[in-house]
Amino acid sequence: LRAAVDAADVLTVCRSALVSAHESPFPRPADVYDALMALASLARAQVRSWRGGPPMGSWYDFLLQRNLRFRSQESMSTMAAFGDQRIFSDKNRRMEMQKHVTMGGGSRNRCLQIYFEMCDGRMQIGYCGAHLDYVTQKT
Repeated sequence: LRAAVDAADVLTVCRSALVSAHESPFPRPADVYDALMALASLARAQVRSWRGGPPMGSWYDFLLQRNLRFRSQESMSTMAAFGDQRIFSDKNRRMEMQKHVTMGGGSRNRCLQIYFEMCDGRMQIGYCGAHLDYVTQKT
């Protein structure tokens, strides 16, 4: 992912994100790059705020202004049924992530999700691929 290089100051892209991105059939890679750069901007704004800079407001509003649909957590029923899909890995580290943005829609091939979490002042990207399973999905 080019965004990992371009935003190396604040983005950590886990191996699981690289694998899921490689396997994704999502047809708009430039939009994925823009979403990852928006997450990098979010991380920078959050760190500035933590260090006494201007308050950044809600993550939801920040990402909505960039046309990204943000969810801060999954439903309890989705986590009970599919929580294992929200555990991502990098080297010897495993992390549960529920925060995500969703792009596209209509089918798994035209939809992409990016799961992430702030950790130690960096935005960790755990997943970047096809929409994960959820309880209310239509089969």
